[in-house]
Amino acid sequence: MFTEHLNTWDEFEKKILDLEEETKRLKNDPRAIWATTEVLYRGEGNADWPLPLSSTLERKHMHMTVGQYFDYIIEKNSAFLSAPELETLKQEIEKLNVDRIYLFPTQDANTKKILSVMAELRHKGFESPLVDWTSDPLVAAFFAFEGEYSESDKVAVYAFRERTGYTTDCTTGSTAIGIGHFIADPSINHIRQKSRYTLCIRQGYGVCFKDAHFASILEDINTPGFILLDNGETIEIPIARNVLRKYTLPVSERKSILGMLQNKGIDRKSLFPE
Repeated sequence: MFTEHLNTWDEFEKKILDLEEETKRLKNDPRAIWATTEVLYRGEGNADWPLPLSSTLERKHMHMTVGQYFDYIIEKNSAFLSAPELETLKQEIEKLNVDRIYLFPTQDANTKKILSVMAELRHKGFESPLVDWTSDPLVAAFFAFEGEYSESDKVAVYAFRERTGYTTDCTTGSTAIGIGHFIADPSINHIRQKSRYTLCIRQGYGVCFKDAHFASILEDINTPGFILLDNGETIEIPIARNVLRKYTLPVSERKSILGMLQNKGIDRKSLFPE
């Protein structure tokens, strides 16, 4: 993972502008075959936390297949979902027919309903394979500085891009995908926080999607790729997929940065209207 230790907010803003320019350049590169995805951001109050970017499922050491997790949702969520909601969710899961993770969020309307329930349960504190992100770096910075639990003298903001648009070799069995814009009927909190999520699954060839295991996003980052030219020549790309960067800022800047963010309309009241 690329880590840059920054000293001021101005330095952080410059990095964000660099990422925006990178997005424009990638989207305008005619050699890029696959679509370039947006950058997602996540704030952590402790830059030295040993479990960065881990899901609550990982933290509780709950090792499940996708199918087992779906069963777990149905079994445990009578407190969160009504009986009709549970029955509808069960029917949507039974109708799910995908064989690879990258098809999961885009299959059809029933997939969106499943993801919506997963996102809702994640926000309610239920064990989840989803990792929270936002498309807004300022919101990520708020979450990094807002907490009082940090034991480090630095906070961290992570920046993740799923695809740069260049071709990649699938050298690992796990795949991280960004979801969030696929959520149906998002909550007000979801909209205000510009919420996105990543879902990482280890799936070998020939393995049914529901039999694949959840994995850590850190297992599959900064993957190399290539450009195949018309003449057959190959140009190597050092990093083409799951690009992850980490920016740290001093905790001592908390008061001034939270004040600045509040002046921009970013505070707990605005991000948690529900």
